[in-house]
This record gives sequence, structure tokens and C-alpha cells, in this order.
Amino acid sequence: MPLYCETAISDAQCTRGTHAKILHLILGAVMFMIAFVIIGVSMALLVRSVFDREARMDRYQIDRAQNRTMTKQAAIQGVWYIGVFAVIWVPTYVVIFYEVSKTIETPTSLIIVHLVTMPLQGFGNALVYFRPKYLAAREGDPSSSRLIAVARVLKIDVPLMNFSSWIRSRTSHTTEMKSSKTASKTHLQTSNAESHSH
Repeated sequence: MPLYCETAISDAQCTRGTHAKILHLILGAVMFMIAFVIIGVSMALLVRSVFDREARMDRYQIDRAQNRTMTKQAAIQGVWYIGVFAVIWVPTYVVIFYEVSKTIETPTSLIIVHLVTMPLQGFGNALVYFRPKYLAAREGDPSSSRLIAVARVLKIDVPLMNFSSWIRSRTSHTTEMKSSKTASKTHLQTSNAESHSH
């Protein structure tokens, strides 16, 4: 109170909400830290569960080899999720810190980064979720393009996939035609040489 107090529109001093920004910072930072700890602990528990399962499977290995492929994949996936969370939320909290500090003005570039990254939480999580499937699609068919691998992962039947297979078939067809023409030409030259010799 009053309306527009302590803004560019009015010079009037606010009569309530004096410590609102500090409260906003404390609540925001505490919630961020709690969320970050929950995500970190959840990922650690997931990796531990996968590790325990693989350790139990060691006794069934012929050479008693300790294969930790799934544990590594789970750990890498967890790091990606935590990284996306940090990339999305750290700029937001840096902006809050700037806003609480009345002496330092928030840089415009930081505000732009905050406004761009903030709505991308779901998109970032989707990228991390589809990442293993994308890598498997690339490994399954290394000759196909990245775009086709993405289309396969998302189960999209795009004309580009059909175009790519058409190009491959045309390329193999052209190669076969060239080799058959070369063979015919060689056969014709051999026949001509034989007829001249007689």
C-alpha cells in the first residue's frame, strides 16, 4: 500500500510488505535447496538400487565379471536430470538475489536468460528422458541421420524417413546399374576381341 508504491510510477513509500523481498528470497532459496536435495537423493537412491541389482546378478555371470553398464547409464541419466534442473532454476534465483539487493541493478542479459530458461523445464526433462532412446536408435542404425533417429524415437512417420530410404535405394540402384553397364561393356569388348582374333 498504496498502489504502485516504490515503483517508477510513484515515489510513495510502501506501508506494508517492507521485508517482502527478503521473505521471497528466503522462501525461494529454501524451496530450491529442498528440491535440489530431493532430486539429488532420489537419483543417488536410484543408482544404488540399480547397482545392487547388478551386484546380485554377478553370481550368475560365467566369468564372475562385474558388469556395471546399467549403473553407469542410471548415473549418467541422473546427472543429466540434475543438470537440467540447475540450468533452468539457477538463473531464476540469481535474479531474485539481485532483486533483493537494492544497490545492484539486475543485468538485462541475466533477465533475458531467466525468461528464456524458466519455461523450458518440461522440454529439458523430455530431452533427458528421450536421450537413451535416441542413443539406442543411433547405435542401431549408424548410417541414418540424426533427424531420422529423432523421428524414430518420437515414433513420427515423416516423409523425410521415406525420402531417406528412397535415396538409399536409388543410390544402390544406380551403383548396380553402373556395375552392370561395366560388366556388359567388358563382355562386349571381350566378344569383339575374340571375333577379331578368329
